[in-house]
Amino acid sequence: MIKAHHRALTMVAGLVIALPTMAVPLDSLLERMENGPEVQAAQAEQRALTDERRDRADERGWSLFGGATAGRFQELEPNAGRVDYTGYGAQVGLRYPLLGTLRARTEALVRARTAEQRQKHQRQLAETEQRLRLRMTYIDWWEAQQYQRLCQELVPLAEDELALVRQRAGNQDLRTSEQMLLEQRWSRRLNSCRRRAEREAELHRRLEAISGVSMPANARAESEPLPLEPASAEQWQPLIQQHPLMAAQQSTLEAARRTRHDRWYHDVDADFTLAQQFDWRDDIPGTGTGLVAGFRFEVPLGALSGRAGDGAATERFRAARHELTATRDRLSRNLSDALEQYRSALAETRDQQRQVKLSRRVEGERQARDSVDDGDGFMALRLARVQSAGAMHDFIRSWRNAWQEEAQLRLLASHAETDARYLGEQGLPWPGADARGSDKPVQMANESGRANDRSGWSRAVYVWDSTRLLAPDTRASELTALQEAGFDTLHIGLSANQLSGTPELAKRLRETLAAAHERGLRVTLLLGEPGWIQPDQRSRLRDLIRRLAGLEFDGLHLDLEVEQLGWPVADERLEDWLATVAMAKRASPWPISLVSHRRWFSPDPEGLCIPCRLSDMGIRSITLMIYTTNEASMLERTRRIAAHWPSLRFQVAQSAETDLAAENSWHGTPADTLQALEQDWQRTLMPAGVAGIAWQDWTGYRAIADEEQP
Repeated sequence: MIKAHHRALTMVAGLVIALPTMAVPLDSLLERMENGPEVQAAQAEQRALTDERRDRADERGWSLFGGATAGRFQELEPNAGRVDYTGYGAQVGLRYPLLGTLRARTEALVRARTAEQRQKHQRQLAETEQRLRLRMTYIDWWEAQQYQRLCQELVPLAEDELALVRQRAGNQDLRTSEQMLLEQRWSRRLNSCRRRAEREAELHRRLEAISGVSMPANARAESEPLPLEPASAEQWQPLIQQHPLMAAQQSTLEAARRTRHDRWYHDVDADFTLAQQFDWRDDIPGTGTGLVAGFRFEVPLGALSGRAGDGAATERFRAARHELTATRDRLSRNLSDALEQYRSALAETRDQQRQVKLSRRVEGERQARDSVDDGDGFMALRLARVQSAGAMHDFIRSWRNAWQEEAQLRLLASHAETDARYLGEQGLPWPGADARGSDKPVQMANESGRANDRSGWSRAVYVWDSTRLLAPDTRASELTALQEAGFDTLHIGLSANQLSGTPELAKRLRETLAAAHERGLRVTLLLGEPGWIQPDQRSRLRDLIRRLAGLEFDGLHLDLEVEQLGWPVADERLEDWLATVAMAKRASPWPISLVSHRRWFSPDPEGLCIPCRLSDMGIRSITLMIYTTNEASMLERTRRIAAHWPSLRFQVAQSAETDLAAENSWHGTPADTLQALEQDWQRTLMPAGVAGIAWQDWTGYRAIADEEQP
C-alpha cells in the first residue's frame, strides 16, 4: 500500500513556505529604475521645445536686418538733364514688431511655452507609465513565483494521488469514471506547473529590461498589503487635479487666457525700423549716408469691414475651458471605475481566502475519517485534496488581480506613492510564503517602508479681500479664476464691515460655500487678529466662531502672529497664544489649522516647545511662513522642520505681495516660471512629508498672471 496518501500541503492560510532566497522589494526597483527609451525620447523632445521657445522669445524683441542694392540709374536733374550712373547702396538697422506683428509673435511664444509645458507633462506621463509597467511586471513575477512554490508541493502530491487512484482502479475498487475525473483534474494542475519555470524566467528578464537593474538568479518578489478601505472617489479629487493630463490642459487654458482678447489693431501687421543708409555713385566721389527711421503697416481690406462673433482667441479660450472640464470628468469616471474594480477584486480575494481555509478544513475532516469510511470516503478525500489545490491556485490569481487593480489606482492618482489618506490606513497582508505579517490587517506603508502619514499635495491661497467672492454677480468668475490658477483650498478672510452685517453675510457665505464645494474646492474660515491673543480680548474670537458655527466651512485657519504684539516674545505671551488656540479649538465646529512663522517650529527650539504643545492639543496642520526667494534656503528649512516634527502636517507659505521686498516676494516673476518652480518644489518637498504650498495672497498672485496678458 502506498503511504503517500498522508502527504499534505504545508500551508499558512493556503500557501507553501519558501526556500531561502534574496528578496528584491518593489520599492527598491522603483527607486533605482533608469529612464526607458520612451522617457528619454520625451526628454529629448522637451529640450527641443525649450530651444524653440527661446527662439520665439527672441523674436518678440529687436532684430537686426540689413541689405545691399546695385543698379544702373537714369535720373532727371534740373540743370544737367538726364544723368546716367551706376549706383550702390547698403543698409543696416534694427526692427521692432508692433501691433498685430507683436501680437502674432506673442501668440507664437505662448504656443511654444504651451507646447513645452505639455511635453513636460507628456514626459511625466511616460515616467508614470514606465513605473506602472514595472509594477505590473513585478506583480506577474510575484505570481509566477507563488505558483512555482505551490507546484513544488503539488507535483509530488499529484503523483502520489494518481498512483493511489490507479492502484485502486486496478483492484476494481474504483469506477472508471471516477478515475478519469481525478486524472483529468490533476492533469490540469500538472500541465499548468510545467510552464511556470519558463514564465518566471521570462518575467525576471523583463523586469531587468524595464528597470535597468540587474537582479540575481535567486531573487524573490515580496508582496505588499492590499488596502482594505480606499477613500471614496470624492476624496481623490485633489489628486485628479494633479494628474499630468489635467496639468497639460491647464497649460493650454492658461495660454488661451493670456491671448483671449482680440483688439482692432491685432489685424494690423506693423513694425518700426531704425537704419543707417550708405550710398555710392560712380560719377560722384565719396559716400552718402543717412539715419532713417521708418514705420510700416499692412492690413487686409476684409479686416477693415469688421467681423461678427467674439473672435478666434476667445473661442479658443472657451474650447480650452470645456476641454479641461471634459478631461476632469473623464479622469473622475476612470477613477470611479478603477475604485469599483479594485473593491470587486478585493472582495473576490477575501472570498478566495475563505475558500482556501474551508477546503483545507474539509480535507482535514475527510482525512480523519479515511480509516472508517467506505469506498465513498476514499473518493471524497481525493476530491477534497484536488479541490484544495484548486482553491490555492485561485487564491494566488485573485490576489494578483487585486494588486494590479491597486496599481491602476496609483496611476490615476498621477504618482505612485499614494498615501493612507487615499488608500486607507489598514491593509491585508499576504498570508503565504513571503508574508510580512499575519492574516490580520496591518498598517499600510509607503515605498520606503515607513508608515505613510503624508497627504496629497495641496495648493492653497489666502483671500483676505473676499468682496468679489461673496458678491453674487462676481462669485462665479472669481471661483473660475481661482480654479484656473490651480488652487484647491481657499482661506477666506472677512473684513469688519462684512462682519457687521451678519444675516446678509451668512446668506452670501452659504451661497459661496455651496458654489465652491460644487467645484470641488475646500474653503476654510480665515481669522487673523493678533489682539485676540491677549486674555482680555480672547472672548471676541470665541464669540465670532460661535456666530459663524452654522456654516459649512471645511476648517478654521488661524493667523495669530504673536510677533506683531512686539519683539522679543516672552514665554508668557507664547502661553497666551497657546491658550487662545486651545480656546478656539474647543469652540470651533471645524478642524483647526494654523499659519505661523517658521521660528516656532525650529528643530532646536529654545524655551517652550510649540510643536509639542500643539500636538498635545490634537492640532496637526501647520502652514509655515518662509517668505524668501532663495529657493535652496526655503527648501532646506522646510525639509528639516518636516523631518523633525513628523506628527505635524506642514504646508509652506510663499508671498506674491507687492509691498514686500524683492528677496521676500515672488511678485514680478513670470507665471510660467513660477509654475515650473512650484513643480520642482513639489517634487522636492512631497517625499519629505510636506503637504502643499499656500500663497499670500490672491490679489498679488492674480497680478502675476495678469502681467502675462499681451
